[in-house]
Amino acid sequence: MEGRFDRLRRTLLPHGVFALALIVMLVLTQVVPPVTPALAAGPQAPNLLTPTRTQAAPPVKRSPAPVATPAEAAPASTCDQPPTEVEVPSDWQLALCEPFDDNANHWLTGPEEDENGTVTRQIQDGVYTWEMDAKYGADWWRNYAERQFSDFYVSADIQHLTGPEETQYGLSFRSADGDNFYMFLADDTKRFRVDLMYRGQWQTLIGWTDSGAITPGGVNQLAVKAEGRRLTFYINGDNEGEVRDSRLKTGLLGIAGGSGPGQASVSFDNLQVWVSPTGDNPTTTPTPTPTPSHPRRLVRVG
Repeated sequence: MEGRFDRLRRTLLPHGVFALALIVMLVLTQVVPPVTPALAAGPQAPNLLTPTRTQAAPPVKRSPAPVATPAEAAPASTCDQPPTEVEVPSDWQLALCEPFDDNANHWLTGPEEDENGTVTRQIQDGVYTWEMDAKYGADWWRNYAERQFSDFYVSADIQHLTGPEETQYGLSFRSADGDNFYMFLADDTKRFRVDLMYRGQWQTLIGWTDSGAITPGGVNQLAVKAEGRRLTFYINGDNEGEVRDSRLKTGLLGIAGGSGPGQASVSFDNLQVWVSPTGDNPTTTPTPTPTPSHPRRLVRVG
């Protein structure tokens, strides 16, 4: 009996151990995750079995390289710029722009002497300078002699350089001859006046009037707008007043300077004229009318 049991145990034992070992292995595979070897630091080899796609980076937007351009030239003169809309309607046209960069318009230069004194004029460094040496109180003026104007806007940049603050500077307009013209003058005492020379006699239209717009010793822009009998006067863009007068309807435009006894100097720049497209602005110069002699303080007709 014992011998038969021993033989049976020797036969079944190996099979039982195998079965038990198989069960243990199955249990372990479900419970313990497989261990993978750690990879060394550094670049990894590509996974040949499951390759991945890398999305390409969007193209970089590059700004175009700046193109070198030549520097813009400074404007030759401020009279290239039109006056403000308040002063001149937009449909008025530029008829004269005189920056005094040269003497293309044939302005009088050099010394000129008469019984009232001497005026020496020169165009230099972009301005028209007058050096006056008066024996008595006197005014001089010079006209732009190429054409007449009736309805217009005229302005000039004027500076008192030397001499008493009462030295006068300004504009003449609608000048028919030496006995018929309008005159708009100011000085560095911050005053202005408007006069009419009519048939050889002075008539005051606006007496000496204070103006806060004048800059003593600085450049002051004086301007006149003439529309028919309505005459409006500006200093540095400020409307200083107007008069209505129809005795002179057309004529030449000019610049003026004056001094009392002694020496004084003024300079002019950027003389410009704008004209109305509907106004009567003839291009021929007037014929002077003979008049009897008479005392007057404006001694030089241009």
